[in-house]
Amino acid sequence: MGGQAGLSATSYNLGRTGKRRGIEPPWPAQSHWVSSLKGARNMGRSQLRFLALVGAVLMVVAACGSTSSGPAAKQVKVGLVTDVGGLNDKSFNHLAYVGLQKAIADFHVKGDVTESKTGDDYVPNLTSYASKNYDLVIGVGFLMQEAVGKVSGSFPNVHFAIIDGAGTDASGKDLQHSNVESLFFKEQDAGAMVGVIAGMLEKDKKAPGNTNVISAVGGVSIPPVNHYIAGYKWAATMEDPGIKVLVGYSNDFTDPAKCKSIAQSQIGAKSEILFQVAGGCGLGVLQAAGSAKVYSIGVDADQKDADASVIASALKKVDQATYTAIKNVVNNQFSAGALTFSRIAKASGAGGVAARPRPRLSATAARLTRGFAMPFASVLFAFVVGAVVVTVTGGNPIDAYQGLLCGGLGVACTQGENPALQIANTIIFAIPLITAGVAVALPFRAGLFNIGAEGQLLAGAMACTALGIKLHDWPAVILLPTVLVGGMLAGAAWAGIAGVLKATVGAHEVVTTIMLNYVAQWLLRFLIIGGPLELRAGTSKSLPIGEGARLATFLPNSDTIQILGLPASVYRVHVGLVIAVVAVAVFAILLWRTSLGYEIRAAGQSQKAARYAGVSVRRTIIVTMLIAGAFSGLAGAIQIAGVDHNLTDKYFSDTTGFDAIAVALLGLGSAVGIVLAAILFGALHAGGSVMQADAGISSSLVLVLQALILFSIAANFLNAIRLRIPGLGQAPSAPAPAAVGAALMTEAAVAPP
Repeated sequence: MGGQAGLSATSYNLGRTGKRRGIEPPWPAQSHWVSSLKGARNMGRSQLRFLALVGAVLMVVAACGSTSSGPAAKQVKVGLVTDVGGLNDKSFNHLAYVGLQKAIADFHVKGDVTESKTGDDYVPNLTSYASKNYDLVIGVGFLMQEAVGKVSGSFPNVHFAIIDGAGTDASGKDLQHSNVESLFFKEQDAGAMVGVIAGMLEKDKKAPGNTNVISAVGGVSIPPVNHYIAGYKWAATMEDPGIKVLVGYSNDFTDPAKCKSIAQSQIGAKSEILFQVAGGCGLGVLQAAGSAKVYSIGVDADQKDADASVIASALKKVDQATYTAIKNVVNNQFSAGALTFSRIAKASGAGGVAARPRPRLSATAARLTRGFAMPFASVLFAFVVGAVVVTVTGGNPIDAYQGLLCGGLGVACTQGENPALQIANTIIFAIPLITAGVAVALPFRAGLFNIGAEGQLLAGAMACTALGIKLHDWPAVILLPTVLVGGMLAGAAWAGIAGVLKATVGAHEVVTTIMLNYVAQWLLRFLIIGGPLELRAGTSKSLPIGEGARLATFLPNSDTIQILGLPASVYRVHVGLVIAVVAVAVFAILLWRTSLGYEIRAAGQSQKAARYAGVSVRRTIIVTMLIAGAFSGLAGAIQIAGVDHNLTDKYFSDTTGFDAIAVALLGLGSAVGIVLAAILFGALHAGGSVMQADAGISSSLVLVLQALILFSIAANFLNAIRLRIPGLGQAPSAPAPAAVGAALMTEAAVAPP
């Protein structure tokens, strides 16, 4: 049994190991599928023939059982919503899709899939299917618990299923809705099986270096991940009491680079068998192991093809669970409550969404036409190239853009989508982009490139949450202004650091603001993962803010009142929209109607000329960054007070602050342009999921369009830069009409005199 790494994983029996040590594992002993080690030399041909015969019989029985329910009266519709890991994670999102495809083949259901790009997508994606009266809506992953709890409450007549979780409220309490089925797994059993393998390889001196050190890399610290790691550690130490087990978390499920970095650190600490429990992020662990010529262990799916270093995989039958949930709905056997899946017991548990053109343009209209020519051309260029990409990859660009129009603007909807709901989703996504766009555009005018809007937004969100929790018993009339102002002050302080460094020692704001983004992200992790704001261990979220700290919605937050055919609660547009409009108006007045605005614009055009005019450039830089940070901090506070109501791990990968850079560039730094650009980007974000569901085109096309828009605008500015470089062109005698271009033409990064 202590042979080489090629032995079958089935030869390592956890029950035998536990009994031999005289210790029973701290959970019910259940077998779990583990992929074979390379070779499978311990199984004889007669055993293989027997298993093949048994498998064939079981498939015949299953086929008979699947047809006994008779033809369905109508085609069942199933919507699958992935978490941020996406379908290409080679892990549980992919397995859920496999289960859906098998159900489509066996039961002839209509199955659609929507990939979530950020945590903000969970509620609108689930709502999109529920609002179209799908028979079953499946959420994949623990991180979707609160979203499933919210949407299932709004659509009590739609069946929901969630993998690795339940439908909860913001505090993590199971709402026990009668239309939600929870699909759980005994991850600790699978983790223990691969732990036995790792322990025996080390004990029998069959590991690459015989260092007696193994490790695990988790994604976010949530129960399913922790169950895997707990079983892995327990079984490895039972098999080899002298073994050392290192554990690290990436706080991410999507970025392989983050997990690869942790794995490399563990390998540097002599780990030679690495267990990845981080979804798509964990692919970086396998790559790091392969590069270092050590062993790795996959998770959820059989990952032997992901890297040559993989010697085993802890399997989790997400495909079986998905298939079972769909089968229950097809056979009218849906039962709310928890279903727990393992290798032997398939499932056990309780049962329980036209005006005539004028012949001549006015002077104002002419200026507007010239001003918006470049942004319009950039957007048109992006959509033309996007259409070519869709066509080349076998898709239909007309269907793709029809889906985008429907999801973003509620226009040309053909699959039963509610136009009002789609417009509401676009507005929700656009609100923080407006205020964060101002936070980038204002420094543009001063000749500064504020890359740190994301960090400033996170600072505002953290301050808003902390105040909303600590002062939750204050009356709303006092608490709500307090959390919003607190968010603005936090954002201003965060940006002020970069402003002071720029004005005093000449530190370039691009470098300092990028570094401060990372500081903000890690501070957020500290606060909600084992920190003072953590809801409870393993939740990766904060306590919810008090009711008085929440922005009101324009429509009643009620599941019983019907508006345009849907519960009023699904239209989540809040008064943050008014605040954003006021903020962009303040920006315009400040820039064009105040002496400070004149100083900002003068410093942006030429610091030397501004100094000759009596402007203190140092003071202008610091004040500009403080005001910009306040706008960005307000965006974060609005998002917490109006939508999320607590900090969650979705903010680890939030991109609102970075998207705001594109919004400011596309809007040419003007108030009207920022609002229009924010609506465009909000519509692209909201429309991506509908495009994927209706046209079968990946929502990643939205990211391609955003990148192409930014590329086109940048290309225009590069031409302006070329004209200012001696020898390449002649500098214009007057400043360029688009002052936002000054952001890319700043003076040397030295402290202003």
